[in-house]
Amino acid sequence: MTADADISIRRAQGPADRAAIRELAHRIWPAHYAPIIGRAQVDYMLAHGYTPTALAAAEEAGTVFYLAEQAGQALGYAALAPGPEPATMLLDKLYLDASARGQGIGRRLLAYLIDAARAAGARRLTLRVNRHNTASIAFYQRAGFVVVAEHAKAIGHGYVMDDYLMAMDLSARNR
Repeated sequence: MTADADISIRRAQGPADRAAIRELAHRIWPAHYAPIIGRAQVDYMLAHGYTPTALAAAEEAGTVFYLAEQAGQALGYAALAPGPEPATMLLDKLYLDASARGQGIGRRLLAYLIDAARAAGARRLTLRVNRHNTASIAFYQRAGFVVVAEHAKAIGHGYVMDDYLMAMDLSARNR
């Protein structure tokens, strides 16, 4: 992969884009999350959150997915969802293929999402990140997110999401 100058980011739409997101998730998650949460939980979460039906249901509930691409090849995906409070949005997903990391693509994708959240009227952007996912936590902190709470959430089959809740005040940042 080359520098991020020829990276495009677009809103994902339709079954073909949902298939691309699913394929990326099934490639990214086992490599990135298995060392953190174990392969069994990764498989469980993929099986429940990344089916065509689950992705379509998320869109119907207000989640907007985005694809980062280079020369027509999907390198990563992200999602914004309505937040639990007025003027708040949830950065629900931001994942890059291993081949695309370390090139500024993640920063560019995050900046795009921040702009999209602002354009949608959000004054606060929140996210959940696994407490043991130190690289991602550092990435979000460098971008201006702060840890605001710890939250463990049972997700079924005996699995738990053990997360930090992080937030960014969008009204205070000028880009």
